Amino acid sequence: RCFNPPGEQPDKPNFEPNDQESYTVFKTLYITWCHNPVAALSLCLLAQAYHISSLLIPKFCDMSISLDVLMQLDRLVLLVESPIFLRQRLQLMEPRSLKSQLLIKTLYGVLMLLPQSTAFTTLNERLKSITPLYMMLNQTVNPAAIKDQVPAEALSLT
Repeated sequence: RCFNPPGEQPDKPNFEPNDQESYTVFKTLYITWCHNPVAALSLCLLAQAYHISSLLIPKFCDMSISLDVLMQLDRLVLLVESPIFLRQRLQLMEPRSLKSQLLIKTLYGVLMLLPQSTAFTTLNERLKSITPLYMMLNQTVNPAAIKDQVPAEALSLT
């Protein structure tokens, strides 16, 4: 079974504006990787497809969270702290950006899935480091704005 939000398909990630070839690669990888929830989530984070990643987090409630899934989430947190995810970490400093808000929502969702562990502490510290910035600007995620940001044709795999 593919790990997809109901009725949703991957939105066009931010490889390059209007880069159909990059989107095709993302779509192909997503279809292949969506059978592993953490792999699909990782791909969305790497491709900056935060709309989809934020929709995937609640789907974890519909599945059995095994030790294997928890270990994969642990490795994902380590990846988020690696140089490969530097761009994503820097995006956390753009509190007025919808993209950043969706990334924060996704990372807090991962935090809520993790048991108290080293990965939990690492991610919690990362998120605590940006909380004052968000509180200062009093930003909130507007759920209506999320749906308006993704064109309907980008949600279709066909």
